[in-house]
Amino acid sequence: MPYRIAIGSCSHPSLPQPLWPVLRSRRPSAFVWGGDAIYADRFAGMNWTAVGVSWSDDGDEDEEEKKEKKKGSWKVTFPPPSIHVDATPEIIREWYRKQWEVASYREFANGWERSNAEGAEGGRVVDRPIVFGTIDDHDYGSNNGDATFRFRRESNLEFLEFLYFGVPGSDENESRDEDVVVDNTDSASGGDGVCRAAESDAGDDRDAMADGNDGGARERNTNHRDRRARGRNKLEDPMYQRAVEGKGVYGVQLFDFSRKFDDSIDGNSNDDGILWGGGHWVPEEEALVDDDVVARVAARHGNNNRSAMPNYSTTRSVAVFVLDVRSNKTPWPTKGGNHARRTNRPPPQSSAPRTPPLPPPPRDFLGQHQWNWLRSSLRRSRAPLNIVLTGLQVHPHRFPDDGNIVEEWSKFPAAQTLFYDVLLNSLDDDYDHDDDGYDNGEKEKARRGSILLVSGDVHMAQFLRKDCVRARTVREALDSSHRRTESASPPPIRPLVEVTASGMTHSWGTSFSSQPRLHRWPRKPYAYFVSRAFMTLCHCVNPWREVMVRTVEDAEREETERRRDGRRRGYDNGYGDDDGATASTGKMGLQYELGLNFAEFEFEFWDGRHDAGDDGAGDDGDEESGGAVTVRIFGKDGAQSPKLQSRWTFDQLSGDAPLPGMTAKFPEDFASMLSQKTYRERNDDEEW
Repeated sequence: MPYRIAIGSCSHPSLPQPLWPVLRSRRPSAFVWGGDAIYADRFAGMNWTAVGVSWSDDGDEDEEEKKEKKKGSWKVTFPPPSIHVDATPEIIREWYRKQWEVASYREFANGWERSNAEGAEGGRVVDRPIVFGTIDDHDYGSNNGDATFRFRRESNLEFLEFLYFGVPGSDENESRDEDVVVDNTDSASGGDGVCRAAESDAGDDRDAMADGNDGGARERNTNHRDRRARGRNKLEDPMYQRAVEGKGVYGVQLFDFSRKFDDSIDGNSNDDGILWGGGHWVPEEEALVDDDVVARVAARHGNNNRSAMPNYSTTRSVAVFVLDVRSNKTPWPTKGGNHARRTNRPPPQSSAPRTPPLPPPPRDFLGQHQWNWLRSSLRRSRAPLNIVLTGLQVHPHRFPDDGNIVEEWSKFPAAQTLFYDVLLNSLDDDYDHDDDGYDNGEKEKARRGSILLVSGDVHMAQFLRKDCVRARTVREALDSSHRRTESASPPPIRPLVEVTASGMTHSWGTSFSSQPRLHRWPRKPYAYFVSRAFMTLCHCVNPWREVMVRTVEDAEREETERRRDGRRRGYDNGYGDDDGATASTGKMGLQYELGLNFAEFEFEFWDGRHDAGDDGAGDDGDEESGGAVTVRIFGKDGAQSPKLQSRWTFDQLSGDAPLPGMTAKFPEDFASMLSQKTYRERNDDEEW
């Protein structure tokens, strides 16, 4: 089978769900919820009293500076924000149960039988996709929800329970109290009560050693851990443990596509004959990418880090990070407030201790723990491709400039800037990646990782792109009058491609609203026509430069590259031959799709040498390894004709090879972004 992962968002349990049979036919190793798996809050009308024009100050924290500058801007509030009634934990739980009762979803989540395969006991082997993901506002239980939601922790736990529906040994009704210990003692981080999942292994070892039977205890505990590692266990999931602690629902899963099926039957299937992620899923304690898991393993092994080394291929693996933009989010400013609030908080100094805490911006999405976790976990990843999913779009900045109406990262520009810096610095080869907690006895080879952003929320699919350069290179290319110097030359470009996949039951091509009444007669024809016409017009008249454009030449180039890469030695796309991949298809022009959709990510890997006569792709004898990802947007009409499709090599996504289609001019367009910096106005190598 080909190597695939699928991602989708925005699914209402009360609306028809035609995409699950299509998803099942694609046989992905994982399905990742990108937010709004349910709609638990209740729509209660429009807030017309919020419509108007108001004066907004610049939001500086320094009151004297604010009075001296007397700067601000006019803010237009239109269309009116919607009014929603927040959901209780009981309502959230019931909506998740309704989603699980959708037969086609349950059939997909339960997997498919592996043909001509037998387990260790001669029974059948079932491929089950890893179902995980993150939340957005409607499954969080509060429209445009943030950290002030009173049921934030309960909502997080209900989402984790939903992810483990149907997983053997993770009954959603089992008591948490028997497996979670609440420690109310003061912690080093400030004295808050900390909830920790009970780790009985160390205690069992100590008790056994006191009885003089330490060897048998260690063997039993090791076997116990090995048994749990083969399958999925909710209580061992670091996402679940963070939800218990009230930190949010974020995490990372790693897939090693070098693992063959024959090796995985015994090594990555549990006693029930389930092959998780097609045998490609790597348990967290083998991957050692999750920062909290690394800390837990390090505490278990003490200073002997050699016994806790990552166990996966560094050339044929993919890491999928999911971020929570709700549980720790700052509330959107009310009427008259300003999103681009600045701070006088000093930035971390370069002389600070190893991996200093990353101070969050004053207007924030992630919270300090999640920022630190993301930076540390990205640095630990050795996967050639890292997919980072967030419930809100990252690149766009669209009218109106009010997060209460249109939510996106750019409404908090300080947080957006910091997000770009963390992504690009954590996986850049200029960084010292030996500072990762692994004692391997030697300096690690620097490398530049590839990043692919994924988002949801907006009820349509889009391919987006921004090109990034280090801020110092822009300053060096400008004179004192901010004009280009004669010696200025374009620096290395780091592209950030974003794939938005949103709208599994409702979209701008059907009805943008999740309200079931707008999907029924007599409102249905009107809602469907107005919704599609409006968003089509928006794409035609708005200067949304971040939306990618695909030409016939691009499609031909992708197909040529795909066939060329298929002739590489060691090429592997999971088909078993070089010609199994689907030829380049998909829409030309602006890359957006308004119909129901989900995204599929199909991976190719190659290593070794070029074959002779490789059409000039490289000299024979050049050692080379790499890969590519083909992203397809599928609709309800089946998997034979993707609505959108593009293929990018890992080198293109990392900036090691040019990614065609750049429209930004250097340094003019980049210089305009410097003036918009609102958080870290520093001339150093960390700023992009």
